[in-house]
Formats: sequence, C-alpha cells, structure tokens
Amino acid sequence: MSGQDISALMGEVGARIDSTLDSILEQEKTNGAPPRLVEAMAYAVLGGGKRVRGFLVYSAAQLLGGAPGASNEDALLRLGAGYECLHGYSLIHDDLPSMDNAETRRGKPACHIKYGENLAILAGDALQALAFNLMAEAGAEFAADLAKASGASGMVGGQVLDLESETRDFTEAEVQKMQAMKTGALIRGAVVAGGRFGGGRGGGDATELSTLEQYGKLLGRAFQITDDLLDIEGEAGAIGKPKNQDATAGKATLITHLGIEPARAEAKKAIARAKSTLNNLPKTNKKWHQTLEELADYVITRKH
Repeated sequence: MSGQDISALMGEVGARIDSTLDSILEQEKTNGAPPRLVEAMAYAVLGGGKRVRGFLVYSAAQLLGGAPGASNEDALLRLGAGYECLHGYSLIHDDLPSMDNAETRRGKPACHIKYGENLAILAGDALQALAFNLMAEAGAEFAADLAKASGASGMVGGQVLDLESETRDFTEAEVQKMQAMKTGALIRGAVVAGGRFGGGRGGGDATELSTLEQYGKLLGRAFQITDDLLDIEGEAGAIGKPKNQDATAGKATLITHLGIEPARAEAKKAIARAKSTLNNLPKTNKKWHQTLEELADYVITRKH
C-alpha cells in the first residue's frame, strides 16, 4: 500500500464517519436539541480534518476481527464517530480565549468566533456528552476507556500541564508526560477501542489489546512531535494555529529541549517502534496490518 493509497482509504472511511456524524446530529435535532446548538456542534465536528482517531478505531477493529454484517459496521462507525465527537469538543475548548486563544481552526473561524464564546463552550459540552452516549451504546468498557483517555489523567490533565508550561520551565520528562496525556491518550484510546470491538464488542485478547495500546502510545508521541514541527515550520493548517504559536506563548515542546532535527529523529524512532510493535499482532488480515503500518508512516510525513 502506497502513501497515496492510505490517504485514499482514510478519505473513504472518513467520509463514512462524516455521514454517520451527520445522521447522529440530525437525530439530536429530532430529539429536541436547539437547532443553533446542533449547528455549532456540526460546524466544529464536520469542519474537516483527517479523522485519524476514527480511522484508528476502524482499522484496529478490522485487524482483530472486523465488523461483519451491516449492523456491526454501523456500530463500528458510531464508535469511531464518538472519538471524533470527543476530539471535536477538545478543539473547541482548546481554541477559547482562556486557553490557546486561536481565532482560526482548519482555515476558517474558530467555533467561538463564529458562534460566540458561550455557545461554543456549550457545543463542546454537548459533543462530549454525545461521545459518551455513543460509547455507552457499544458497552461499558468503551465508556470507561474514553473516560480514562479524556479525563484528569488523560487529555484534560495534559491540557492543564500545557497551560502550566507557560508559567515555568518544563523538563524534558515533564514535556513527554504532558504530551502523552494531552495528545497521546486519545489516540491510544482510539486504537484500544477498535481492538475491543474487533475482539468481540467489548472483549478481545488482553495481550493483543496491550500491544495495540503500546502502538497507540508511540503513534501519539510521534503525532505530537510532528504537530510541533509543523507549527515551527509554518505548515500548521490542520490544527489552526499561526506559525510557532506554542513557542511564542512560552509552551514547552520537545523541540525546545532537543532542537528541530533531533526532535524529528525522535518522531521517526517512535514510528519505527510502533511498526515493530505491530509484528506481535496476528497477520491473518494483511490489509489492515499494513494499513496500520502505513498510517504510522503517514503521521510523520503529513504536511498538515
């Protein structure tokens, strides 16, 4: 599978996740949600992006058993959509004036610029609740995994450390911990969620899930380093920040400790380890085994 093929596959699965998200949000309106709120939610979560987290859910599930049958396929897409809802909520809140104070996201006005800060916050809250509703559909284990990945010991805790890094110097170890929580935890959670689904709707072999978790951890590390490199190099269109915003805000990254080329080498090393980790998983489904390998390469070669 070439880099072009992985992009095409991501686009195909991403389009199906988008269609699922659109249907879910339409149902929210049917359930009585204020139309303006649903509009703001859709603006944030359907506003582009590569659907990396949803794609990870889908790919890991296919690798460990797939989703035979239309009902299971729909359930898997809804699970991936849940991770995208959680990610969308995090982006809305990340852009707020009290956080990163970003006015654009993916080349268009940030949600709080478009809809006002109050409605943007509430849209983020609603997306978070929707994410957990979609996890609950799949099973309690999925909701518990998402809570761990997104809560105080995961993404939210990592965001707190990110803000703290603006006021004091972080050691390299502290930067790694912060990034593993803020970015890596949700990526890791998405891979594990897919593995659980593929292993039998909440089941799955513990060793295989542990292997996927390690893959996700390494992928998340490389993903964040690459985002930081794209910020520095002025190619951060996908995350909606002006060139070098994190550096000018005084936030800590591995680049501030290692320099650009050593940080790039660290990302490549993490990807090599991630691909090696996949060798511990069954290779009966070669297509999706190779897909996860190619996705690892994509993470550090993308331009946005």
